[in-house]
Amino acid sequence: MEIEQFPQNQDNIIHHKNNIEDFKQLVNERCRGCACSVIKEDKFVHDLLFDLKNHDEKTFLHSLEVGNMAAFLINRLDEKLTEKEKRILMSSALLHDYGKTSIDPKILNKKENLTPEELLEIEKHPTVSFHVLKEWDIDVAKVAVAHHEHQDHTYPRKEFVSDIMEKRVPSKELDRLSRILAIIDSFQAMLDITRPSNMRNPKTIDETVAELNKKFVLNRDKEIIFLLEDYYYNKINGNKN
Repeated sequence: MEIEQFPQNQDNIIHHKNNIEDFKQLVNERCRGCACSVIKEDKFVHDLLFDLKNHDEKTFLHSLEVGNMAAFLINRLDEKLTEKEKRILMSSALLHDYGKTSIDPKILNKKENLTPEELLEIEKHPTVSFHVLKEWDIDVAKVAVAHHEHQDHTYPRKEFVSDIMEKRVPSKELDRLSRILAIIDSFQAMLDITRPSNMRNPKTIDETVAELNKKFVLNRDKEIIFLLEDYYYNKINGNKN
């Protein structure tokens, strides 16, 4: 008995192939250091970033840059981080915004101010990231879900994640990494010229550093901010990190 052969949609095959090639090209062009290595070597990270790229390219590019910044810190901090901490930080940096695949790209890229309902949707994304990542690596999930916790307007809110935060009960190790990720994410977001708010009111590196030093007050936070300041000045001067 012959197995029935269903006709394949060549347009879809070509489109998917082009998506993969575009994804690989962007990773090669935009990603550096151990961030690039993790994407190429870890199928879970690769596949989630591929999904994110197909959903919203701006969020994908933001994730790559957050990964680059984490790779830079891992290189500079070196022995101050264990190999386990380096792995957790690198993975959570690349995948922290995966939850935005649950949000309409029109909301993610809206140039006007978001409505309260739209803000509510945005604020759910760390929770979504947590539920996806916890099945792969619970430590990565616990760090990723907290990447907005240390800012003035923190989220996810307790009404969304009281169960998550109870499970999270961060150790000193994970709390330290979540603070590092929160600083990286804030730094990148404040200097990202593709964001509508930054187009209207762009910040200098010095202004960004001053604002972050007010938000993140621990001595170990100051070290991270200082190193990331160096990262951006190196970037401006065309130095490889």
